[in-house]
Amino acid sequence: MKIAEALIIRTDLQKNVSQLQARLLQNAQVQEGTEVTEKPEELLNKLRKTLAELQDMVIKINRANIESKDENGISLADLLAQRDILDIEIKTVREFLDKAAALIQPYNRLEIKVFPSVNVEDYRKSLDGLSKNRRELEIKIQNLNWISELK
Repeated sequence: MKIAEALIIRTDLQKNVSQLQARLLQNAQVQEGTEVTEKPEELLNKLRKTLAELQDMVIKINRANIESKDENGISLADLLAQRDILDIEIKTVREFLDKAAALIQPYNRLEIKVFPSVNVEDYRKSLDGLSKNRRELEIKIQNLNWISELK
């Protein structure tokens, strides 16, 4: 099985866990004189079984991420970490530039004028470069996901 396929299965298992959690909560109490729609014991057993499958899948994916390497010998796990850090940087810079570029309209001529603390245009070009790097990294990650096997 390819890593990409395992990621799809992991997502399905995560959704199943979430649904089982919701169903379990819906059956946590019952009105006097009525019965639960689903037995909590059975739901808990299904939840535990699904969690065990999810744990097994996550372990296999993590191992494959460590063992899979790109053409430069960089592990998929390292590429994922790089992507996570790039995401944080891009988000932070984007929010900073949105704040810096926001125009504040003074109420009158006596009010203090506010200006961006940086050249927004230059920083936006830098952000474009970061975003391009992020896209290229994502392509590399996805390619590895579709060629690397789980063991």
